[in-house]
Amino acid sequence: MRLVRFYYDESFHDRKITLKGKEVNIYKVDASDSFVAVFVGGDNAVIDGLNNKFSRFETKHKKSFGLEYEQELKATVIGKRNFKHGVSSFNKDTLTFYKDYFSIYTESVYIQVNVISKTAQVIWTIFQNVKLPYVVKKKEFLYSVTKFLNNYRFNDILIRIFEERGKLNSKILMNEFIKNLKLIFESSSDSTKKRLERAALNDLITILNGVKDELNISYSYEWDYNNIFNLFDTYIIEHSIIPKQIDLFIDNEVNTLEMATKDQKFKSVTSCKSEENEGIRTCDILSNFIGRMVKALSDELQEPVIGHVTDVETYDFKTKRILSKDWFNLNEEQFNLYKVINNILKSEKTSVYHSFYFDHTILFIGILSYVSEYSTYSDYQKNSLEIHAEYFNTYCCMLIKDQYSLL
Repeated sequence: MRLVRFYYDESFHDRKITLKGKEVNIYKVDASDSFVAVFVGGDNAVIDGLNNKFSRFETKHKKSFGLEYEQELKATVIGKRNFKHGVSSFNKDTLTFYKDYFSIYTESVYIQVNVISKTAQVIWTIFQNVKLPYVVKKKEFLYSVTKFLNNYRFNDILIRIFEERGKLNSKILMNEFIKNLKLIFESSSDSTKKRLERAALNDLITILNGVKDELNISYSYEWDYNNIFNLFDTYIIEHSIIPKQIDLFIDNEVNTLEMATKDQKFKSVTSCKSEENEGIRTCDILSNFIGRMVKALSDELQEPVIGHVTDVETYDFKTKRILSKDWFNLNEEQFNLYKVINNILKSEKTSVYHSFYFDHTILFIGILSYVSEYSTYSDYQKNSLEIHAEYFNTYCCMLIKDQYSLL
């Protein structure tokens, strides 16, 4: 029988989404709205080869980062400042680290990536029992609500999301949603860049005014580990892999282990400490890279937070938010690294999944594919950095529009 090994690890993992003081834990400075989970696998011979190459990679870079042989090489050895503007921020050591890391992959390796919005899970939970008019697509509705909340992070709404469930609190939260939507709609009337958003806001106001069902609100929202394995099931079906062929190795996390073993569908499931398993350490570096790239992209494009309704009066709705030109100030090695990563994530055995809210995933996939549109570094250099920033913005808007049409 064919035997396949898969390894699993994640980044920006929050077991619960909750209000801490006056701030939602997933919106803190060092946190991220995006949970990133990665499965890396292959036939046993393929994985043996991958682990051997990873071992050589580890040995080299433990020395370069001054680690002892018995110490674990974690992705966090790379400083945060290296991700401020994506690959263009990489210093020489970081660039070499990731060039060597991504060189270990071949087209025979299976890679499944999940980038899941935590805000989207909260919104899905809140509205899961709400009946909408038959003409309204629920995923489009949930996408719009998530985008609105994630973009502006209205404190008046956020504090109401984490309340005891009940008809009164449900009505108060619904009123806060509608009130703040109307404020944005009215205050952005002379903003050209908000034209499409205003149409969506107007639709949301109409839909929410018609909602009579109680919202499913709570003091905190447990992370849905089931979703990750449902997506993994989809992936292995697409790639004609039978669950009973799979030996799955996961990082030492009780909730993940419980979900992985729930239906006993895999040949085996083993929970390991990352320092004892090369495959999990391979996933750690990949999930961390994707998570930090997604966070850097979303942080830079984040709209200013609206702490109180009075902030709307002075809010700047006119300035277009696009990536700074620093993201596109690439040397040839950095340019080529983007192309290498893009080739890996676009390979036949790789899939990237997201929830009904996908903007941050599109930004990450978008910057890889945008840079890769240029055949050579010379071609890339023909455009100014400012032009690249504008082109990328247009490129991602098209990708988001195309993905939205599939909801």
